[in-house]
Amino acid sequence: MHNFYGIEVINKFVSKEEKLIAGLSGKMSEATSEVTQREMVRIISQFRKQGFKGNYLSFQHVADEGASYFVVMGDENNGNQGLFKIDLLTGEIAFQYMLDEDHVVSK
Repeated sequence: MHNFYGIEVINKFVSKEEKLIAGLSGKMSEATSEVTQREMVRIISQFRKQGFKGNYLSFQHVADEGASYFVVMGDENNGNQGLFKIDLLTGEIAFQYMLDEDHVVSK
């Protein structure tokens, strides 16, 4: 777990199933999928610039896509969690889907 400017961040998915569901390779090495603190700060900054609010629960580098990342964000008011994909080169953020009780990253 990391803490950036008062934001708690969990830097892993709970199981291989969530990685596969998120479109990530279960065979990806930790070295290629790990997200640095600098990348996390850039990702959070881009989300805030585009008006997103919430808790950043998980960051995962997308294999073979350069500056693309999967981010799980949660709403502490209602407990909903959503998966987003961000490209730091273009600044594009795309909603993927809502996580449910069968695909939960954290509580």
